[in-house]
Amino acid sequence: METTSTITIVTAVNKSAAEQKTVLKINWGGMTEEMYRALATPTLVIKRQGEYRRNEKIPTGDEIMAKDNLPGTRHGMTLEQAVSSMTTEQKQALAKQLAEMIAQEAKAAKPAKAA
Repeated sequence: METTSTITIVTAVNKSAAEQKTVLKINWGGMTEEMYRALATPTLVIKRQGEYRRNEKIPTGDEIMAKDNLPGTRHGMTLEQAVSSMTTEQKQALAKQLAEMIAQEAKAAKPAKAA
């Protein structure tokens, strides 16, 4: 693994100041797996808490697949996790919508009766 990464960042000293570019070199030398986990954990926690807030329900237990939450991904929730984070009203609305979809599919799948 390469021990350095180089990225360009843009920063303003305050809201009214002009942005300035900086070429930032990150030296990863000497990092252990434990250190990488310590760096990644706050990002994963904050991302998942945002999902809880958007769903307006906080589960009593959850699991995050770190590999599914790389920068640029929306979320790593499974269908079961998404449903468990819904309110009762949201689940009822989803159940109604699913029942309607199933009924439409069943109707479309029935062969036409011969005259």
